[in-house]
Amino acid sequence: MDKEKEAGFLQRTTTIMIITVLSKYITVYAFNVGLARLLSPEDYGDYKVAETFVSLASIPVLMGGATAALKFLPLAFKESNLELIWEYTRFYLVTVLTLSFLLALTTYAISMSFLEDTSLSQHHPLVYATAVVPVMAITVLIGSVFQSKNMIYMTIFPRWIFYPILKLGLIFALYALVGKLTDSWAIMIAFTAILIILFYLLIKVKKLGLIRLQKIKNPTSPLIWLKISIPMMLLFFLQRTLNQIDIYMIEIFANEDAVGHFAAAQITVMVLFAIQSSFMIIFDPLMTPALKEGKHEIKKLNAKGFRLLILSTVPISLLLFLFPDTILSVFGHNEPAAATTLQILVPGYLFSAMFAMPYSWLQYSGQERNVTIIMFTSVTLSVVLDGLLIPDYGIQGAAVATTAMFFFTFIVLSMMLKRHLGIYPWSKAK
Repeated sequence: MDKEKEAGFLQRTTTIMIITVLSKYITVYAFNVGLARLLSPEDYGDYKVAETFVSLASIPVLMGGATAALKFLPLAFKESNLELIWEYTRFYLVTVLTLSFLLALTTYAISMSFLEDTSLSQHHPLVYATAVVPVMAITVLIGSVFQSKNMIYMTIFPRWIFYPILKLGLIFALYALVGKLTDSWAIMIAFTAILIILFYLLIKVKKLGLIRLQKIKNPTSPLIWLKISIPMMLLFFLQRTLNQIDIYMIEIFANEDAVGHFAAAQITVMVLFAIQSSFMIIFDPLMTPALKEGKHEIKKLNAKGFRLLILSTVPISLLLFLFPDTILSVFGHNEPAAATTLQILVPGYLFSAMFAMPYSWLQYSGQERNVTIIMFTSVTLSVVLDGLLIPDYGIQGAAVATTAMFFFTFIVLSMMLKRHLGIYPWSKAK
């Protein structure tokens, strides 16, 4: 009966998480469609470059503080040690603000060196996006406090779902009021929206009494936190870079129009990544107990996870591959190369979904260093292939580079999984 209850709980939790993550994807997709229809392909491309910058830069300025929080803060909550939670949060708040300030100065100085006209309006939207970086990083940090208290809904809904909805609503409101929209205005709207989300989270933190603003008597050395958080930050940064490096490489070797067309194809195929994420949120916590119980449980859990990933992603992959023009038409940018780009990206993101299981097994079984090396090698491969292919083949070359990189990562992680745990991702998954 206990096993039946456990299976029922797992099924309900899985269903909830799938719905939640897919809802996140739908809201992000709707925002991108709305923005793409209001902006030119060039301005949309500029916005995506700036958005990608925020997504990547918010990781190193936080130094892994949000990820490591799940290791330190749950016990503090269990012991009602709210002063420790404040000390931890305060340290990473100072880290975020300091590193973000240095990042903003560096970005502005680099931008100034490339401009003849140095007036503020001439800067790339990426410069304005530096203001979004610390707010986004702090929002993620506060979200990790809620997650450590097992209030996962406060981590997910404000930033994953309400944030893109709020951005879209503000953009439509501004467009209705002024009659036009620019990439820089879109960045300012993103700043306003994430600031509103952050204020809401801070109000909830105060209302629920999750942090006590008192100095701790015997403070923990921040070096202990950094020793854990920095490796986590590096691995997460490399993983995020895998999905977003193409935007910058196209910006360097092509133009903003090309970035906009590629971004439309990429955000569409990211539905496969959303499905993968929803399953791994459920399966990741089950892997450590399975590793302790032995090879039989490892094989059983691995087969179930891989089978569900395949059954969920393959049908959608076929739809994206067979009807790319129809699917991309909602963005309002008529570019035939984007449809072909989507078709090339589909198998790549399918491989990305499939390597989720070996990636997590290796990470939780003490192979973090080797996984980091593989991720770094994959990013390097992507950069090299982009440099070779984009100048001659444009966004289609970038798509080929992405698919080749994901295929390489899947094969290497699969071979490493076989060597370390004695199974392939697809073992007994029929």
